[in-house]
Amino acid sequence: MRLLVVIFVIPSLIFSQIKVDGNQIKNSKVSIRIPGWEEIGPKNFPGTEEERGLTGVGPLKYFCIHPKNHDEWGANSIYGGLFLSNDKGKSWTNSGSDSWPSSMCTWFSYHPTDPNIIVALSIVQPTKHGGNMGMEGGVLITFNHGAKWEKIGDYKDFGGDRFTSIFKVVLTEDYHCYVASDKGLFYCKDVSSEDPIWENLLPDTWLSDIELLGEILLVSGKKNEDWFIKRVKISKNTFNQVDFNFDAKGLSNIKFETVRGKEDHFYYVAQFESKPDFLILSDLEGKMEILNEKMLAVFGFGLSLAVNPENENEIFAGYGVTLQRSEDGGKNFTTVNGKYHVDIEGICYHPVKKNDVFIFTHGGLYESKDHGKNWKNVSDGMGIAEVMGMGVGSQGFPIAIGLFHDGSIVYSMDSIWRHITPGDGINSYVAWDDNRYVYVSNQHSAGGLFVSKDSGRTFANAHKLAGQQTSGWSMAFVQNTRFPENFYFNYKRKYTPGLSEGFDVILSKNRGLSDFHIISDFNKTHGLKKYNLFDMYINPNKPGSIYAYLLISDSGELEHRLFRNDSTLSSNLDSILNYWNEIEMPINTWIGDIEFSSIKDEEIFIIKGSEDFIGSDEEFGKAMVYRVNLERKYNCSSGKNCEDITWNLPNAYVDKWAAYVDHKKNRLFIGTNQGLYYLDLVKMDQWKKFGRGLPNVVIKQIQVSEDGKYIYVGTRGRGVWKHPY
Repeated sequence: MRLLVVIFVIPSLIFSQIKVDGNQIKNSKVSIRIPGWEEIGPKNFPGTEEERGLTGVGPLKYFCIHPKNHDEWGANSIYGGLFLSNDKGKSWTNSGSDSWPSSMCTWFSYHPTDPNIIVALSIVQPTKHGGNMGMEGGVLITFNHGAKWEKIGDYKDFGGDRFTSIFKVVLTEDYHCYVASDKGLFYCKDVSSEDPIWENLLPDTWLSDIELLGEILLVSGKKNEDWFIKRVKISKNTFNQVDFNFDAKGLSNIKFETVRGKEDHFYYVAQFESKPDFLILSDLEGKMEILNEKMLAVFGFGLSLAVNPENENEIFAGYGVTLQRSEDGGKNFTTVNGKYHVDIEGICYHPVKKNDVFIFTHGGLYESKDHGKNWKNVSDGMGIAEVMGMGVGSQGFPIAIGLFHDGSIVYSMDSIWRHITPGDGINSYVAWDDNRYVYVSNQHSAGGLFVSKDSGRTFANAHKLAGQQTSGWSMAFVQNTRFPENFYFNYKRKYTPGLSEGFDVILSKNRGLSDFHIISDFNKTHGLKKYNLFDMYINPNKPGSIYAYLLISDSGELEHRLFRNDSTLSSNLDSILNYWNEIEMPINTWIGDIEFSSIKDEEIFIIKGSEDFIGSDEEFGKAMVYRVNLERKYNCSSGKNCEDITWNLPNAYVDKWAAYVDHKKNRLFIGTNQGLYYLDLVKMDQWKKFGRGLPNVVIKQIQVSEDGKYIYVGTRGRGVWKHPY
């Protein structure tokens, strides 16, 4: 039973922990509001009009307007879930996908006459062809606009394979439902029934696309490497071949585009692996015309192609990072310039307003009412930011994040997110001793590590100041836990024949702004040729001790190795460079994070990074977290001084940086795609889930503010959230 809460207390006590006797609650007419996770954002565009093409709220994979009720709009993000608007995109709310067992959504379909009925595809692992459904994903339906969802199909209904990749769903007026997958075309005759039954109409086929054309379902794919296009009469599920007469050698996809109100023909893009794509006009019998043989229109999971239903001479196509427009039916295209995000996932026209065109991008949803001359972002309120790294100030401000799509942004005390740098963002950090120092990074070739000493208002590029090359996607940096002026970050060596091609460590004795010293050379000290310094960690119990996680490919096979240097506070730089010692790890696989015990100085926790989202069928995880004792001689490979403490931690996905030790409360936190869990390091008994109401999306980073009031998580797909601590 849900009870209404009315509390009259001092505002500062509203979210404090309250202990109440159970009988008092039972006999009282007033209940207690239990605080849960609160979304911080970014939900709105975090920049100026001039920065529209550089950053945004996050990537959209699919968008559509309901064909009958044009106020109803829907959009989905692979990582962030499904969002709905009932006011033409003026405001957006989560559809309820936050409460799905896996909140990731690869596609959805409205019922043609009732926008309250929606079928959606939930996945646990994105792939190049949609996403694996895993054990938590599958097909879900709502009959009340997302107020309640129910699962109507899971991996057991799709051939019993958790790795089946589902990527598109079509729902008809008679509740027929079709799901395209890499295992065939799955069909349910009536998804509104109490017991929906699924069958595979095209077993042992790999599908590329499905699209509804009136009463016909178009299907493309291949069987035994032979490509086909079929048309299906949905009332009878009878299949007929649609011929094509071009050479299919090297064909990788066939993506459809239908024109509303025109049921005798359709367009499709034939995408090839090693040559330009074809834009083709075809009728249902296969009579076809190649309109253009130099297309590059498909990007990501969406189809970057749209034909004006009122004027088929106007065709928009997305060429990866460029939007183009044709005025002669696709024969010639010119670039469309405008203030929109450059990564185009898909394009569509309004169902009635024939000149209104939409593009959904890695920066949200954009609308143009003048054939692409001007664009307006209409995705405000859609919190789908893909956080890659996060730093939080001592009292919750500032918050710095790097976004996979795109840029680095900072949240200040005025509760506004501000754009800082372009390019895909990586890790971010706020100095523990002085919150004026904020660090962000990106993978851009002209990017690197950026340092601010005025709380994120202005930034300097540390790599350029050091005269070194950025480490790009492998960016790693850490501040000394006792001597804050000492700041460490990695850089990429310039290639020299016969020498290392690796990534090494720079020590700045002035917070990354000056006084730079190279303190590692793993080619010189360990004979390594090709290595990537993938991450770094500082032991807060021993601030002179720094750990370096290396990916080594000298032998052709990727090796995961860990090194430690206990002399990084030495004034003798040569002794620092030559004092890297290897630590034997319990695993030779991806490390998600390394954390240090708040109880024992020489005890570390190694958290295994998930290689995929679907590790095993067990209810609990297997070898996800290790406790390693470094006080004496160790041998992790035989288990001595290394203990698997995964215990009852759910078998869930753990990403890079998704662990955190609270040294005040002695808690080890692990962020997964199934929630945030913690282990009491004093009791060392079992893992417990923290908080309620957090979407089941990938957690990228965790931090408790220095004042101890809130715990923060950065998620890939649903931005930043906080919870009273």
